[in-house]
Amino acid sequence: MMYNASEDTALQVDDQLFLRPTQSEFVLLQFGDLAVWENGAVSDWWPPLPQANGA
Repeated sequence: MMYNASEDTALQVDDQLFLRPTQSEFVLLQFGDLAVWENGAVSDWWPPLPQANGA
């Protein structure tokens, strides 16, 4: 996923970005756990949240 921002955006080391998928989050359930990338390596695995029931 690409991040686009103004050159005036002053991101620093250890700042956090949160992804809002352009597709439904339901798509995440079709894949495995999410890999946490930290310090150049996978440091953990997070399961996606289960699908909610109802509207």
